[in-house]
Amino acid sequence: AFSTVIEVLQGSLLLPDIQVSQGEYFWDTDPGEGNGSTMLAFDGNYDSALETVRLESSTLPAPGTHTLGLRVLDVNGNWGPVFRVVTEVLPGSITFPAIHVSAAEYWADSDPGEGAGTPMLAADGNFDSAVEVFRGGGIPVPVIAGTQVLWMRAQDDDGGWGPPFGVVVNIDTTVTGTVAVPELAMDPVRIGPNPA
Repeated sequence: AFSTVIEVLQGSLLLPDIQVSQGEYFWDTDPGEGNGSTMLAFDGNYDSALETVRLESSTLPAPGTHTLGLRVLDVNGNWGPVFRVVTEVLPGSITFPAIHVSAAEYWADSDPGEGAGTPMLAADGNFDSAVEVFRGGGIPVPVIAGTQVLWMRAQDDDGGWGPPFGVVVNIDTTVTGTVAVPELAMDPVRIGPNPA
């Protein structure tokens, strides 16, 4: 059997207030701290614990396998360690089609066929993006206790259905009553269609 042990410690945990002031990247060879290419924060400011950054794609190395190195500088002038990831640079330019989600559905265990599952709703009320936040309705009855597979899939605006995505869940029918999750505490499912 699987179990988890949690130790609750008295007191409080203080985390340092680390703020990023700039970032840089480099290909293959580390030019030294402060000598890489500048990474720009997507929103224009390094002001969050997590940031989306832009890399200038016009400075890509030659086609082939390369190592991309990234590092950030905090507001106190301290450089963090280098994060490296191996990437493959492809020749030519790559274009991605404009794909938008137009519908989504879910079902338990057996696939009822494309378009025959239980519809899901876009959290903002409108399927108008390549990535959407979904909300499902109630799980259809009868609910069978035990381990089940909950499946989901999305449809693009050209009518093509993406591949099903499944997650294993354990349904406990011995719990009575209704469990409510506050709207702000919900962890929405984000699904985007597979452009393949």
